[in-house]
Amino acid sequence: MYMEEVFLTDLIYEDFDAARKIRGYTLHLEGDKRKKPDKRLRIKSTLGVFKRKKFIIDERLEDDPDWITCKRQYLKFTVTGKYKCDGPDAIEGGLFLLNQMIREDVPPLTGQPRRNSRL
Repeated sequence: MYMEEVFLTDLIYEDFDAARKIRGYTLHLEGDKRKKPDKRLRIKSTLGVFKRKKFIIDERLEDDPDWITCKRQYLKFTVTGKYKCDGPDAIEGGLFLLNQMIREDVPPLTGQPRRNSRL
């Protein structure tokens, strides 16, 4: 699991440790440490995925309150707007990680080429 580094405090780690004890397994967390441009510009860069209909949502999530909130945030999104856009920001982070993993030449979040990189 990845989370914005700014939110990874000892308190959150304690919450995840408590969840581990309840569930019986560990949720591994890593912070998103990349140097990021403006949040709204990053979200804007993902809009083409939706316009080209390359983003697929599991039909079982259509009535999920979290997805409904995220979809509403996307529909209200403008670069200069004041609406919340945490859902679209999380999707941008996920798309970034997927693209990094697909390339496989640069591990996610580090920005450093692997030793055997073709670069």
